[in-house]
Amino acid sequence: MAEYPEPKPLTNENFDEGLDDELDEEWVNKYLRGCKDITKSTDRKPHFLTKSGKEVVVDTTEKFELFFYGIGLCPYNAQRLAYPWPDDGPYWMDDPEAGKWGFIDTEGNVVIEPQYVYAIGPYGSESEEEYFVVAKMIDGKPRWGVLNHTGTETIPCQYSVIAFTDYDVVVYQEEGNDLYGLMKIDGTIILKPKFSYVCNVEVDMEKKVLVAGTDTYFNGVYSLEKDRFIVPCRFRHIFLFDEHIKAYYPHPSDYEYEDIDVEEFNYLVKKNTIKFGGFEYFDYEGNLLDKKYVR
Repeated sequence: MAEYPEPKPLTNENFDEGLDDELDEEWVNKYLRGCKDITKSTDRKPHFLTKSGKEVVVDTTEKFELFFYGIGLCPYNAQRLAYPWPDDGPYWMDDPEAGKWGFIDTEGNVVIEPQYVYAIGPYGSESEEEYFVVAKMIDGKPRWGVLNHTGTETIPCQYSVIAFTDYDVVVYQEEGNDLYGLMKIDGTIILKPKFSYVCNVEVDMEKKVLVAGTDTYFNGVYSLEKDRFIVPCRFRHIFLFDEHIKAYYPHPSDYEYEDIDVEEFNYLVKKNTIKFGGFEYFDYEGNLLDKKYVR
């Protein structure tokens, strides 16, 4: 599985910049599958040469992005949505009357007609297949799903939240359910919704653990193999390292800009005997480690 850096944005605004140096040429061949833009276009429409030398003109003068990571080119002026997290849903970042995303392959053929109001990716840097997170507007609300690297909608756009991970799994939330679960990008359920919070960037499928919480204030580490928390939900920030877990106790400043339920918060603090300030180390069996011996 190839590892890709963060893609360079190619938009109408920088079409005329050209790809003049060897570094840019190498980047085009590796990350855009050999396709390249044609500079100095006069009609302000995106022009590019495919790997086979075919010239393609995309019929738009609006926003335009290249996604040559399997399912190709995303050329339509679509709505850009903020990330649907944790439970407020997305909100418009640009013109809500804009168009929809579709996909063109690297030869300029339309393989998916414009239908998505959200399309971003690829994700799955640690998985065998890359995937895109997409959304359609259904009954006036965005519904989220997953496209695999062939352009197949492997998870239908029916969920109120789909959140990527580095692996071939996503965090999901069903309509009418405030809890989060975990599923594979082929739609196979791993965990039915049971968490009030899941940190999608701290999911490690090699170690079979994820940072999650039974409430939105305090987190722990949940083991998929043991089917239980190996680090209790008493921490605010948790990071998964190769050899150990580092868990930070909460600090009052962590909640400074959050609209918290003070009564509920104080109840949870007392119930879970929450400590404030400092941190702990754990191994992946859930054992507390001596800080003196952890580097």
